[in-house]
Amino acid sequence: MSLHGLPENLHTNSTPSLYLRRARVTPLSRRWQLILEYHLLGKPHSQIAEELNISPQTVRNVIRSDLGQRYLAQRYEELDEEFKGLYRKVINTIRECLDSSDERVRLLAAEKWLKAHGKFKEQPEERVKAEVVIQQIFQQGGK
Repeated sequence: MSLHGLPENLHTNSTPSLYLRRARVTPLSRRWQLILEYHLLGKPHSQIAEELNISPQTVRNVIRSDLGQRYLAQRYEELDEEFKGLYRKVINTIRECLDSSDERVRLLAAEKWLKAHGKFKEQPEERVKAEVVIQQIFQQGGK
């Protein structure tokens, strides 16, 4: 890992990284790419600013800029395509789990499948107050 907590190959131009690829839009400086990639990783502006020794306002300016927005849109598109590529693998894994000999694994796989297709509705736990339970015990004791 590099000084900034990203893979070492993030800072090289030799091969594209999963975390950082050259934009098809106007080339960005490495600093802008780092800011935008940290943003994609979900880091808060203040943390990005601290790690790169810049102001949080600079981070906001880069992210909100037209060039930054185009870069982010492209990266979201790339990540979405990557996610779509994994969809078949996920489905196959759930299918395999549905045939597991472990009942718990089968139930979890079925729950995932149903949730993914909007067919699973979680039932809220019914909570009973202690006073009600005590009252029921007394009522049963009197019978």
